[in-house]
Amino acid sequence: MKVLFLIFILCLSSAAPASREFYLRLSKILPYPTVLTENSSAQLMDSVQALISHYKVKRAEQASFVTYVGNEFTLSHKLPLVLETTFGPAPVDGLWIAHGAIVRTAKEIGLSDKNADTLGWRIQKNIVNDLGGNWDAYLLSMNVTLKDSDLLEARDELTLKVKFTQSYDIPYLAGYSTEKPWMLYIDSGIKDPVSMPDGRKLHTIPFLLLHEAFEKALIDELKLTEKSYLRTHQLAQRLEKEAVEVTGFAWNDYQGKIMAAEIARADDEKRVLNRVPANLDLTPYRDYKDWQLIRKMKKAMLRSHL
Repeated sequence: MKVLFLIFILCLSSAAPASREFYLRLSKILPYPTVLTENSSAQLMDSVQALISHYKVKRAEQASFVTYVGNEFTLSHKLPLVLETTFGPAPVDGLWIAHGAIVRTAKEIGLSDKNADTLGWRIQKNIVNDLGGNWDAYLLSMNVTLKDSDLLEARDELTLKVKFTQSYDIPYLAGYSTEKPWMLYIDSGIKDPVSMPDGRKLHTIPFLLLHEAFEKALIDELKLTEKSYLRTHQLAQRLEKEAVEVTGFAWNDYQGKIMAAEIARADDEKRVLNRVPANLDLTPYRDYKDWQLIRKMKKAMLRSHL
């Protein structure tokens, strides 16, 4: 009996390192995009392994799939250990650590338990799909049904919870203040609503707010020592993508055409930055080692502070 107990404890203690190694390996063998801010499986796997490194995880008998206290997640003993994927058996712990990280971040922003959980499932969907797993079968095994209306409800609740302004010039199109309560900054020149390729109008601000709120909350939560922006951006942009697609628009039209043009406008080297908020978080620009732009922004930040 003691031997079995020791084996059980050893399995628990090795679960997180084994999970991290799986996702870390994939982040190194999968191709990276030319533009690092684009969605890519390699970067999503890198983000997942970073989450696994940050949190502790254990399994126990409990009704909830995942609970957390501090930096420790407790997973239900009923959850499977692995999920069959294109890359072999994927440790499910990684999926649930990502789910839990999104849930606790959503609650930090002020979202309801229901809406926080909805967003947790959506990040799991992206990971499973990028792994080549059977998402529908996985959901069925969890006895969970996802509704598009629930995701839109979560987006709309977040839009009401956060504070934002469009009074400043923001390179990279959007950003956030350094301190709480966070102020989200959307570039003053952005067009909203925009005309999509099929002629329909789309209000982009709610999607940008979803992205920026989670990116900033994750940066502050994880306090990563490297690639803080790129890793949290990948997670935030996956939630943005989910919200865009359930609205009935193609991600390639939204990101590849509309947002790409807006970002190019906001990042134009010839653009004169008249007003940049003095408390703008420069983490994204530092991650990109965009030192020339940072110097230009700091001059505008000083003028804004006067």
